[in-house]
Amino acid sequence: MESVNDFLTRAAERTGFVREVYGEVKDSPVTVVPFFGDKRHEFFLSAFLQDEIKGYKIVAGLPGRGGLFGKIDEYWAVKDEGACADIAKCAVGWGSDSPKVAHLEKQLTRFFDLGDVSSFYEFGLKSKFFDKNEFLTVSLPGIPAMRTDLKLSEGRRVLVVPNRYVLVLRRGKPVRMEVNQKFYVFLVNRLAEEGFVPVILQNYGTYDISAAVGGKWPLFAKLKALDELTIARACDCVLDLFAGDRLAIMARVPYLVVAERQTYDGLKDYEAEDLAASKLPDRHIFSFATMIESNEYGNVVDGILVKLKDFLPTVDRHQLPSTLPASFVAPYMLVRERKMKKFGYRLFRLPKIEE
Repeated sequence: MESVNDFLTRAAERTGFVREVYGEVKDSPVTVVPFFGDKRHEFFLSAFLQDEIKGYKIVAGLPGRGGLFGKIDEYWAVKDEGACADIAKCAVGWGSDSPKVAHLEKQLTRFFDLGDVSSFYEFGLKSKFFDKNEFLTVSLPGIPAMRTDLKLSEGRRVLVVPNRYVLVLRRGKPVRMEVNQKFYVFLVNRLAEEGFVPVILQNYGTYDISAAVGGKWPLFAKLKALDELTIARACDCVLDLFAGDRLAIMARVPYLVVAERQTYDGLKDYEAEDLAASKLPDRHIFSFATMIESNEYGNVVDGILVKLKDFLPTVDRHQLPSTLPASFVAPYMLVRERKMKKFGYRLFRLPKIEE
């Protein structure tokens, strides 16, 4: 008779995955949650929703992301490396518009009932989550020590993730917007000119700007998720450039958000910050995302440099939260108070900036 472990190995191979993270197999009903979505949803799945998956928990997604899910039993990674960039490029919400995802999910249904946590979160926690949970518990992964093969230059390190697409709110719906690659190259060069050390982090969803920057600064590509946190933790600031990225929150480091006000509020980006990053130093710049879509990004970069020069001298890294795995109860009161305010969507050109 086939063991459960052998069955899972066979099922992973037949469905186009590899068992990337797994331990002792438990004799309980198997629930597989396929996740190919954006960074906002990945963060909430990792920080808030792992306990909503029942039975023997398996999350299936892109390679290297399993370290973010410490409460599950297994993480399965897509076997086809060539499919990963297309999946990441098309990510919106919980899923991806890539036809490769539809094929992978269809294969999984041949063996399993698929779990679904979308009823708890969709660009904001839903009422069902609060109906079911008396307390709101945040779980953050532990951050590994720096590996000897990951080298960083000395100086004021600023992390840049050159995302190819970002989500923006248009007519009330999140849509993908392609960023001008030259924006990132220009930003990296200007950071260096102003005395900062750019640290570049590339993954399946980013541009490869290695040739354009010529190996002058630290550049890391396709690291596992926990190694990304290690790199981020070693930096003085993480830039979130219209992306809604939660890398800084998981790494527990200072961050500077550049966003459209209507997207920031409409996609409830403040929710993750208020719940999981209330003790982290942060700054915000609100502007037009279209400025990094076109060739008008010079003003955006000027605003970033002004804010960094003002922000980083105020940061005391000794006061940052621990790198150990963290679990804490977060009051939703602050988020509710913010949601009750009436924001005026006042967008403007940089370098005029506001907190």
